[in-house]
Amino acid sequence: MPLVSIPKSPTSEGMAYSLAPMLCVGVYIYATRKKMYEFQRGALELVQLNQPHL
Repeated sequence: MPLVSIPKSPTSEGMAYSLAPMLCVGVYIYATRKKMYEFQRGALELVQLNQPHL
């Protein structure tokens, strides 16, 4: 189910207008997920450094 309503006659301009918000949302979600993953990995490394016996 597309979040943005695509016009009936898909011109290049209409396609760009309908695809741009989805592209921005996708890039934003990808960036936040990547940042969260790096943050979790860094926190895990810190915990492992602080507790070397585990």
